[in-house]
Amino acid sequence: MKKAVITVFLTLILAGFAAAQSNVSLRQDDQKRVAKGLTVHFIEVTDDSRCPVGTTCVWAGNAKVKLTLLSGKKRAQEFELNSDLKPTSIDYAGYKISFVSLTRRPTQPGRMTMVRPELVLSIKKIKR
Repeated sequence: MKKAVITVFLTLILAGFAAAQSNVSLRQDDQKRVAKGLTVHFIEVTDDSRCPVGTTCVWAGNAKVKLTLLSGKKRAQEFELNSDLKPTSIDYAGYKISFVSLTRRPTQPGRMTMVRPELVLSIKKIKR
């Protein structure tokens, strides 16, 4: 009986954590409602100096993306997030939004693939 109570308790804690934090995937130009009252629009990749596919680099490089965030009756706001440089995350409308990954990488120095990039963000409710 004690084991069952502990199992139920741990399950509820983990379920609460999963609801409080999630990863969201967006392709460039996509707009998604990612949480209650929070909408994210992935506008574009503004800079990508990450190491090209199939090469070895001294520095991993950085990808910078532009987002528009909208919450409730607030005016939409534009933000930039980076993969390795600051800022890698922002706080907005009670959420912490963090850069997780960007799929598209350069194929050669200075050249990008024609694939529409996919951005993964972590969305975490900030406790008050």
